[in-house]
Amino acid sequence: MLNSISFHDFYTKNKEAEEIKKPLIFAVFILGILLLTPSAKAETKTLEPIADSFINSEKSTSNFGGQDVLRVTYQNRTFFDDIERRAYLKFNLSEVPSGSTINSATLRLHTVVVTETTKIGAFYCPDNTWEELEITWANAPDTSGDAVDTVSVAEPGEWHEWDVTSIAKKDTTISIVLQIDESEQSKSPWVSFRTKETNREPQLVVDYTSDGGGGRCLGTIMIALIPLIVAFSWFGKQKLAIRSMP
Repeated sequence: MLNSISFHDFYTKNKEAEEIKKPLIFAVFILGILLLTPSAKAETKTLEPIADSFINSEKSTSNFGGQDVLRVTYQNRTFFDDIERRAYLKFNLSEVPSGSTINSATLRLHTVVVTETTKIGAFYCPDNTWEELEITWANAPDTSGDAVDTVSVAEPGEWHEWDVTSIAKKDTTISIVLQIDESEQSKSPWVSFRTKETNREPQLVVDYTSDGGGGRCLGTIMIALIPLIVAFSWFGKQKLAIRSMP
């Protein structure tokens, strides 16, 4: 005869507990794994520049920030120095969640003037310290590497797009420079775009995939509960066994 319960009752209850414990542990494990697995979510952000301006080699100390146009030109002159204008744009990508994967980034500009079809290259500028109302030809930071994309700008009053994905992946704040392609300089082309001071401001359209990591912490906790369930089950079994001793 057992003190608290019969051996048959102890065996039956212990067997029932085992039958409940195994699927419970399995369910907790599967739920934890599901929570640990990131659920990718594709999203799009359209960003406006935090600064934009152009620089002019002929007026090397003049600033053109705050105007309603970005000029990108090249005047080829025989007896004088050539005149070049380049556009600078700066974007803050902090609205894209940290840890997300940037799938693509497209720079969109709306043209105001196009004298003739002209190839314009988009270049990466690693120095983001320039300011819209301070940048000049004399103090403008240099670009790095070759053009990441070159686009033929043909019509005024139209949107034109550059693939700047490689630049967008470099930092939270990025600077992009637009300048006439070398092959076009002999034509003395003149192109101007609208700035952020207008109703057709430049855009950086970023397509990204969020990491879906919101449930990872909970998933870790769920996985960690498994040894606790086993431990409590073992202690409960020991307690039941002690109570069952004669």
